[in-house]
Amino acid sequence: FAKSHLLKGEDRIEIYDEIIERFKDSTDKGVLKELSTAQFAKAYLIYDCFQNRQEAIDVYDEIIERFKPYENDGFRQEVTDALFAKSFLLMGDYNQESMEIFDETIDRCQSCQDGAITQDFEYSVINNIELALITNCDDTRYRDLAKEHLSQLKDTAPQLEMLSILRNAQELNQDEAMQKWREQYKDFRFENWSFEE
Repeated sequence: FAKSHLLKGEDRIEIYDEIIERFKDSTDKGVLKELSTAQFAKAYLIYDCFQNRQEAIDVYDEIIERFKPYENDGFRQEVTDALFAKSFLLMGDYNQESMEIFDETIDRCQSCQDGAITQDFEYSVINNIELALITNCDDTRYRDLAKEHLSQLKDTAPQLEMLSILRNAQELNQDEAMQKWREQYKDFRFENWSFEE
């Protein structure tokens, strides 16, 4: 791992492949944690550096398959994170499949007993509200979840209101609502989205 941080691109992926190959049959929990770290890092690099979405999805599928049997041994989060990452990469071309995986992520996060709102849960709900708009599906479940769990989160409220404006724009002029949103959230910045888009 230390060596991989000194390398770039394919050389770094080769290190991750070596770690994965060397320890793929281990049952030691500590080694498995390192193995999952290598697989997540590999998937991220494949998509981020080489824009190879399908190969990154394949790595996430490997993580899901490898760690599902170990979910009760402390690997539930790895499976949930891999499901979320896969569904995010499927958005755009495979919206229905993406929504189904986000649904699974939502259900997995809700079944946790500690009551904490995880980022996987938050983003899955928001993404499914957006995908429901795109695919013209019923978004009632996701809006109810957002109202119950997310509406008080600082960075989530602007996104939820923006999605409401877009939803209402199908039937009503939203110029006034957009102006009000811009005034209320003038310091909020989306990473990769704008009303102009």
